[in-house]
Amino acid sequence: LQGYGFYQDSVKQSAATAYFNALGEEEIGAALREADSDLAGGYQMLSQFVIAADLVSKGNQEDAFAVYDALASDSAVDDIYRDFAAMQAVINAPDTVATDKLLSLVRPIAEAPGPTQGLALELMADLALREGDAAGARAHLEKISQLQDIPNGLRQRAATLALVLDSKE
Repeated sequence: LQGYGFYQDSVKQSAATAYFNALGEEEIGAALREADSDLAGGYQMLSQFVIAADLVSKGNQEDAFAVYDALASDSAVDDIYRDFAAMQAVINAPDTVATDKLLSLVRPIAEAPGPTQGLALELMADLALREGDAAGARAHLEKISQLQDIPNGLRQRAATLALVLDSKE
C-alpha cells in the first residue's frame, strides 16, 4: 500500500514538473502539447486552457475555439471549468461559428443559478445584439439586474448597456 502511495505521489510530481517546465518555454503551446502524455489529472486540463489562450494570442481563433469547446464538453472536467471553457469559447469564437452553436454553449450556464450565471447572461446579451435583437439583449440584462450575488462591475456593465439600448429607441 505504501508503494502505491509513493507511485501516486511520483506521478503527481512528474506531472507538475512537466507542466511547469512547459510554462517556461518560449513556445508554450507546443511545449504543453509535447508534454501532454506526461500530464495527469488537473494538469492536462490546465494545459488545454493555456494552449487555447496561446492560440488566441497568435490569432488562431478556430483552433482555440476547438480546444475550448472540447473542454466545455468533457464530462471528466469539473463543471466550473467546463463553464469557463464554454464562455471562453464564445468570447474567442471566430466569425465562422454560428450563433446557435455559441448560444448552445452559454444558455445552460445562463439558465442555472451559480457563480457564472451573470457572466453567461452578459454573453447572451452580446449574442442577441450581434443578431440585431435589442429586446432579447434587454431581457438578458434585466435578468442580470435581478441576480443577488454578482460582482458590482457586472451589475454596472449591464445597467450601462441597458441605458445605451434605451437611448437608441
